[in-house]
Amino acid sequence: MAENELYDLVADPVQYENVFGKRGYKRIADELDRKVVEFFDHYADPRYDLWKGGSPKLITYRPFKWPERYGKDWAVDKSLNPEFKE
Repeated sequence: MAENELYDLVADPVQYENVFGKRGYKRIADELDRKVVEFFDHYADPRYDLWKGGSPKLITYRPFKWPERYGKDWAVDKSLNPEFKE
């Protein structure tokens, strides 16, 4: 899993220093985390919420790649796939 990132765009507009976890930034990091969680709680479709047992929402012509990469329990929702035509 990727490391969390937070940048102080006033002090560091070119985003050289990741300030996530550094002193003085906990309140803003917690606030942003809360906002993201609220957004997904409101807008996420449970059928596709991977953190709550949903399946990936993906149009793919290589469904075999999912279990190959993420394990045998992973599968895409094939009902979303349009018919493939050359």
